[in-house]
Amino acid sequence: MGQQNHTQCESKCLQWLLYFDKAWCGPTQLSAFWIEQITAVSSNARKLAFTRLLLASVLLFELAGYFLITLGLAIKAGFFLFVVGIALKIGGGIAGALFQNIAGSIWSIELHRILASLKPYSQEINASLSDRGCSETEVQALYLLPSEIYQSEISSYRKACLLNLGAPLSAGAALLITGDFFSSLLIIGLGVASFPIGEQFFKKFTFRSESKMRLGRSAAMVEFLKQVYREHFVQTVQVNFISQVPLLLFAIRFLLNGGSALLASFFGYTQGLIGLSGTLAFQRSRVSSLKSTETATHLFHALSNKDLLFTPSNFKHHVSQSVVGPPPSEKIEDGVALHHFMAVTSSRRKFQALSPINCLIPAGEVALLQAQSGKGKTTLLMALKHLLNHEGELFFISESKWTNVHVLSQERLQEQIFYYNEENTDKGARLVDLFKDVLLKVLEPLYRSMHQQFDPLFTDLAWNIADNLLEQEILALRGGKESTFPKSMLGALIEMQYARYSFIRNILHEQRGNLQAPHLIPERIFSTLSSGEKRRFVVLLALELAKVKLARREQACIKLMILDEPLAHLDQENMEIQIETIAKMQQLQPLHLAPSIFIISHHFTDELAQGLRGVQCVRLN
Repeated sequence: MGQQNHTQCESKCLQWLLYFDKAWCGPTQLSAFWIEQITAVSSNARKLAFTRLLLASVLLFELAGYFLITLGLAIKAGFFLFVVGIALKIGGGIAGALFQNIAGSIWSIELHRILASLKPYSQEINASLSDRGCSETEVQALYLLPSEIYQSEISSYRKACLLNLGAPLSAGAALLITGDFFSSLLIIGLGVASFPIGEQFFKKFTFRSESKMRLGRSAAMVEFLKQVYREHFVQTVQVNFISQVPLLLFAIRFLLNGGSALLASFFGYTQGLIGLSGTLAFQRSRVSSLKSTETATHLFHALSNKDLLFTPSNFKHHVSQSVVGPPPSEKIEDGVALHHFMAVTSSRRKFQALSPINCLIPAGEVALLQAQSGKGKTTLLMALKHLLNHEGELFFISESKWTNVHVLSQERLQEQIFYYNEENTDKGARLVDLFKDVLLKVLEPLYRSMHQQFDPLFTDLAWNIADNLLEQEILALRGGKESTFPKSMLGALIEMQYARYSFIRNILHEQRGNLQAPHLIPERIFSTLSSGEKRRFVVLLALELAKVKLARREQACIKLMILDEPLAHLDQENMEIQIETIAKMQQLQPLHLAPSIFIISHHFTDELAQGLRGVQCVRLN
């Protein structure tokens, strides 16, 4: 009972924290609510919201510092108040900056984790973002979001707004107490006016200007952009003039009242200047924060779509809705079974959906689905990989034991289904980068040796970064320049890169046809290959990954191998070699652990049926 009450109290505290956090963030910062929504990790959401609550608290101390500094300067024997005010202002500013950095790092790390898992969903996500009004440039720059959101946290609009308003109000209130009514009223007036003036400039100039620039860049209209820049020049002149108003008012105060409490008045007017000019100057960064926050919010809405099994809550809901009927009566010892399997989507992008699929695919044998373009093949493949919502069931069968894949974790399930979408490959990825998972297993002794010799964090970094970046770090170390890696790692990094290149060269040397071309070297960028070379390379990758997993007798061996149009864009010679490569998957030992192969191909079905064993044509109900 006590534990239950404690859990309820924690839940209520989290709700209140998230409520405050949402109010604090507004439209310029990402609410902690999205961390819980997308990752289902309440602790990180709570930490972020609590950090922002601390930021708001120390802001009050900072504003109290402005008040005490001004009061200490204005009255006799105000030395103690002045010192306390300085301490509060400096301490509050330092603590606030610290909390802003902590909040920014929390979101930046979470976004890195989210984006790292995004590639399989990229087509759906890009289409959803386009539907929500994101330009192509913004969609392409999606992976810049972690740094942009970090910056929006560092330049928190809410904090800047309260500080620009609160600093002159605090200083003005202190002067009001000392009887300097003229200065206090002017400074308080400047503080109160800063917000509406800032909003006016934001709506009339900054936001409208940025919106026009966005449209002009999209249309590539130089004359329109020139007009926008002319408007911006006018705005700049007005902002610069208004920012000088507090100094002008101080001059008037000095001429009218002489030097009485001059230092306190000067400090007060300075805060008026900070409040007004700061409010105006901050509007441009406010636009940037608005845009990055809006893009991230669109992304999270897309990821929360019930059709995408991306978030833990969506996957959990999908599994809970799964109606697991009795498995088909056919006997099969090892392999895969699809039982009334059909992709389901409520997307606005309609397609002619494939009918439910029923088939048994023994280990090492092939199910061949012939389907024309536009029939929802890509959607079906994503559903088979359990990236998209679907009806029906997928079973893994081992030693006559049927396992519904919905009892597996999302990570374990992904490891046992191979489907490589060429369109999701990074534009700058080299051939060696595609083999990272294979190389980590093949070269495990070298990996473990480096782990023992060097900091494990640097070792893992070296094995996971893109090859072109690794190459640049090696060149920097060789040239005696600064590098992320310590100089002591140079020899190991060179050895690792050489071992990786040697492995890729060896398997390419064993190939025939278009994979034996001289230009196919480990450093070659995958996106520059011809369509036929890409198809050959993907099937080769599938074979090598299946081989190393079987050789290591891993529990997460590949159970289902999905190949989409593996013979497309190939001439007769390479088509025959491609079929031979697929046949090698069927012959992997032990045979009962060889993957079941699901091929979608509109053409060349006769060639596949003749060149592979155990081919069955999948019938659609």
